[in-house]
Amino acid sequence: MDADAVVVTLPLGVLKAGMVRFDPPLPPRKQSAIDRLGFGALNKVLLLFPHAFWEDLEGRRDFWGVCAPTSKRRGEGFQFWNLQRCTGQPMLLVLHAGRAACRDGAPTRDEDAVEATLEYLRGIFGADAVPAPTQQVVTRWDEDPYARGVYSHVALGATSRDYDLMAEPLWDDTLLWAGEAACRAHPATVAGAFISGLREAARFACRMHQEGRWRPPAPSAPLPPALHPHPKPATSAPLPPAFHSCRTPDQSELLAALQKAQNDASEARAEAQQAEARVAELLREARQAESDARRQAEMERAQQRSG
Repeated sequence: MDADAVVVTLPLGVLKAGMVRFDPPLPPRKQSAIDRLGFGALNKVLLLFPHAFWEDLEGRRDFWGVCAPTSKRRGEGFQFWNLQRCTGQPMLLVLHAGRAACRDGAPTRDEDAVEATLEYLRGIFGADAVPAPTQQVVTRWDEDPYARGVYSHVALGATSRDYDLMAEPLWDDTLLWAGEAACRAHPATVAGAFISGLREAARFACRMHQEGRWRPPAPSAPLPPALHPHPKPATSAPLPPAFHSCRTPDQSELLAALQKAQNDASEARAEAQQAEARVAELLREARQAESDARRQAEMERAQQRSG
């Protein structure tokens, strides 16, 4: 299959595992960013109960957390989210992070993960107050070969600059990168992944326009059905400004947005090149200083022997 460009949206965990081979290989700066950034495990236990006992005992609250009894169990059930308000159902979403969510530390059976969660709830509210859940769902993203984890994070030795390197296009903007790990402003979020996709779409559209292979639609073009003004809801509550209507931007607005995306990409590439040049210069200076020190030491030893 031939294409003008490819947008890589693979999870960082898949890239770190080397499950995909690039030919030619990725440049060192890109591969180093992949290696430096962390990709953690965070699994969720969703429990549906006969009633919201936590609200009956403690009142309405959005979330709470607990501390594990031992360092070995750190990360187990560290945060509980009350989904009663947003779903209308007596549901709790419980997060298990770190080793408690990894292959070598997580419970091997869903029942064990649920029981560990219930143990914390009984410790908070009392054993008699916590009924058995009627339904349960347990995620295991670390074991998914097409994900190998959940979110990126700045690991030891990494910096936020690595997110910019992850987003940097390669080979004359033919290999583009999107996903939560390619969005410095909003990493580890669905919003960040979505924004990065818009960014790369704008980058590609700008390139096609500059090459004369694509033109924005004329302002008079009819709106597609998905962009027609939103119907007002049955309630009398006013719509937020963002939902009043959708419109097609005129050509000048679209070109300006595309040009800005292209300029931002060029500036990011220039900054990366300057940083690489500076690192190379510092390495040369360090090697020269080491060589000078070695020569000086040899001269001093020679003088001592001759003296």
